[in-house]
Amino acid sequence: MGRQARLDYRAVVELSGKRVVYGVRQSSRARHVWLRADAENGLVVSAPARYSRGAIEQILTEKADWVLKQTDHLNSLPPRKPLGELRDGQTVPFRGVPRPIALTISSGNGNRGTAQLIDDRIHIVAPTGYRLAGRQVLEAWMRHQARRAVIEEVLDLDPEGGLEYGKICIRDQKTRWGSCSSKGTLSFSWRLVLAPPEILRYVVAHELAHLGVAKHSQRFWRVVERMCPDYAAHRQWLRDHGAELTY
Repeated sequence: MGRQARLDYRAVVELSGKRVVYGVRQSSRARHVWLRADAENGLVVSAPARYSRGAIEQILTEKADWVLKQTDHLNSLPPRKPLGELRDGQTVPFRGVPRPIALTISSGNGNRGTAQLIDDRIHIVAPTGYRLAGRQVLEAWMRHQARRAVIEEVLDLDPEGGLEYGKICIRDQKTRWGSCSSKGTLSFSWRLVLAPPEILRYVVAHELAHLGVAKHSQRFWRVVERMCPDYAAHRQWLRDHGAELTY
């Protein structure tokens, strides 16, 4: 359910004796080079159109420590299991608490479905005719809940509205819990709504801090700490339990 990046080409570079496969996406509108790594696309370099392959490989060589750390992490991830049908009575995490599913299959909803939390149980009505309908309805509801939770945290962390950002996007990012673009677009993984509320709050604080400080400098972490004093513990929680945020 992730999104494959549109790449111009893939290539291989040798870093510290290791062969690293990377993809390149170039644009005439890009002004800077960005590196990112995720489970869906692997290592991807976004660069201005004028950058040659040699120039890109020079940047990868300069960032070899980061590149190798990211690719080693991706290689350590377990293979993805194919999605299965959602089952009545199945337990899924929501806001850090296991919630049982009450699933009803109905032919009266057309192609739509509904989900709502009632008495700590997630009640889902899904349409017939599609094996993963229940899961699709649940994810749509989770995404909506994630957006609501993120917006609430943004308003709470910046009550006076002094921080300027573009828009808030909820995505299906696999290894990046949040991001802040150069245009101030804040993006968050919907899976954060599966975690305890304080974890989502930390990620929101992290991205809000990037609106004023781009790099993870000491100044950046001081800004995060002002908004989220226990950020270090929440950051470690994500490292230890982030892979469990699924169902």
